[in-house]
Amino acid sequence: MKYIIVCGGTISGIGKGVVGSSIAKILDTYGHVVNFIKIDPYQHLDCGTISPIDHGEVFVLRDGAEVDLDFGSYERLLDVSFTVDNSITTGKIYKEIIKREREGKYLGKTVQCVPHVTDLIMEKIIHGAQKPLKKGIEGDEYVNAEVCMVELGGTVGDIESNIFCEALRQLKLKVGKENILFISVDYLPTLSNGEIKTKLIQNASKKQNLLGINPDIIVCNSSESLDDGIRSKISNFCEVAKDSVFYSPVVKNTEEIPEILEKQNIYKIISDQLKLIKKKEGIIKSDNPTEEYDREVSIGVIGKYTENVDAYLSINKALTFSAQELKTNIKIKYINSDLFEENGNYDLSGVDGVIIPGGFGSRGTEGKINAIRIAREQNIPLLGICLGFQLSVIEFCRNVLGINDATSAEFDPDSNNPVIIYMGEHNKEIGGTMRLGDVKTYFRREGRVKKVFNNKEYITERHRHRYEVNIKYIEEIEKNGMHFVATDKIGKRMEILEIPNLKFFVGTQYHPELTARKNKPNKIFTEFLKSSIEE
Repeated sequence: MKYIIVCGGTISGIGKGVVGSSIAKILDTYGHVVNFIKIDPYQHLDCGTISPIDHGEVFVLRDGAEVDLDFGSYERLLDVSFTVDNSITTGKIYKEIIKREREGKYLGKTVQCVPHVTDLIMEKIIHGAQKPLKKGIEGDEYVNAEVCMVELGGTVGDIESNIFCEALRQLKLKVGKENILFISVDYLPTLSNGEIKTKLIQNASKKQNLLGINPDIIVCNSSESLDDGIRSKISNFCEVAKDSVFYSPVVKNTEEIPEILEKQNIYKIISDQLKLIKKKEGIIKSDNPTEEYDREVSIGVIGKYTENVDAYLSINKALTFSAQELKTNIKIKYINSDLFEENGNYDLSGVDGVIIPGGFGSRGTEGKINAIRIAREQNIPLLGICLGFQLSVIEFCRNVLGINDATSAEFDPDSNNPVIIYMGEHNKEIGGTMRLGDVKTYFRREGRVKKVFNNKEYITERHRHRYEVNIKYIEEIEKNGMHFVATDKIGKRMEILEIPNLKFFVGTQYHPELTARKNKPNKIFTEFLKSSIEE
């Protein structure tokens, strides 16, 4: 097994995940099977309880693991499916350490950061790297990886990541330097006068060298390409070969990054150091941007996390993939749901379709309900996802059935008309207590969505919810025109709804955006865009 460690020593949030997944894509193109492990040095067990405003979206894996959004980038680029073993957090590590200590596994020894914590971190990395990797979304093809990308979140030098840096230093000794390579992704600022400053990268490299994780490659996050002088300066002060200094610009379409890096011969540098033998001749070429198409569609995403659009990253990607399949330019407008609370008749004429995404808590829900009503009354194509599915039911009950106080038990536990209720089999604690991961959804009646999926008996999609539609209201809802066309296997848990007499009004309890791939867009998104394009 070969390991490529991706870290950074200047600032966080500058694209380690994009660079890492781009390198993984390059390796994949040359025939190498690539696995991925993400280390997040926070105290949480997983990403499930972290605010999307702070951390971006929570990505859900097929086995239900709630992980960092970088997993989505890797799954989409490599068309693979990861599991909980691919995610390491400080919380997970220390929970396991304490569990083993309580079970007497350390045989009376004093449990310390070194060697016990570092040994466990290495154990988790090696186990995750060697675990067979599932190819694609469907089917049961598993492969063994040749290379494992390991991304260390945060910034090298922060107190939270020091124990992981030490574990990675020891990993280098354990596997041999010919089997491991360190890449540092760092910020290279350009001043207003055009001068490029390398001091941040110099200081970052010094920190990494002190910790024993000396970078073999430096990738500069820069608005400018690097001239020979800048490369030489970074090489000289950071003890990195000149041809191992690369740049990764900020681009609108991150799928351009593999081509940009490969034009700088990054594969040759990596393969020479790790003694990788090219399995096939790959062509690294990014697709033409969607702006080249002749038609355009505008989609409004109405949510409460709009100040950080990474909270809806997978939705953005799913829409982009479907738009490319339909050869259509797409403009995605992020609209804060509070605007619909302030103005119950907010003008949606500027968009061709509306998405109500998932979320938690009562804040912003009344605005979303107003947006759903406007879309339904004006026959604007609408796709409700997870909470958006549930709010579509609430809106219908209020404004069509006349149940004015219809709501969710999540927002009002004492409501007289809880049309959305808590799933009793799940624990009421917040973290890790939901219906998570791949679940089969069975079609129970004919409809538009079933046709979209070629009349399949069932589909498998990823879920993340703890509330469901109250079956006491189903008969009355369906009698008035909203159909629940798919459920769980026993027919008690509603999964997909549609209003057949509207242009497109569909809700899914699952998250279709999580399984969208470039080479296989999710059919729900494609059908939604088709309806939004139609006059």
